Amino acid sequence: MLVQIHKEIKSKATPYLFFVMAVLVGLFFQAYIHNFNIVYLALFFTFAIAGSSCLMGRLNLYGLKVSLLSHSRVFAGVPSSFRMKIENPFARIRYAVACSNETGTQTLPRLGGYDNQIISLSTAYPRRGRNKVEAMRLFSRFPLPHVTFFRSLDIDGEITVYPKPEGIGLDEFLSSTSAPIGERDDFEGLRRYETGDALSLI
Repeated sequence: MLVQIHKEIKSKATPYLFFVMAVLVGLFFQAYIHNFNIVYLALFFTFAIAGSSCLMGRLNLYGLKVSLLSHSRVFAGVPSSFRMKIENPFARIRYAVACSNETGTQTLPRLGGYDNQIISLSTAYPRRGRNKVEAMRLFSRFPLPHVTFFRSLDIDGEITVYPKPEGIGLDEFLSSTSAPIGERDDFEGLRRYETGDALSLI
């Protein structure tokens, strides 16, 4: 299980790691020069806390499930919102879990056991057409900030990206003329073409 956790959850050092290393080196030299028991104890506890936090950080992200719930209509070059569900299938409480993509980040301060929460992220696609859901990742710096733990998310699903809207909106166009051009509802929805319908309805 430990091997599986190590493969699934990656880690990256932060600038605080250099501070922890400096403290360990300083305590080591103090213990070597003065040979005080209290310094050995401080060195041991500092190393133990820094090392055990790496295991706790990996366990904090391990097993979390993320799924795409829904998204707004996606237009090329326009930010669109995506609703994601983060689910905790275990009884262990998770802390300071964040989900991010290239556009932004949203953090959950606490995720209870067997609980789930909904988050919303925005993203923009440069081109129209069929696209895969943008790559996202989970990350956390719990319990200590000297290491960032992260896991890449490969969310299945494709979305249709529509061309970027140009010109004036439909409401503005309908209100700017009094010509008998129909109602707004005439432009919403799709139905099968029937013989005798105007070609403009296609």
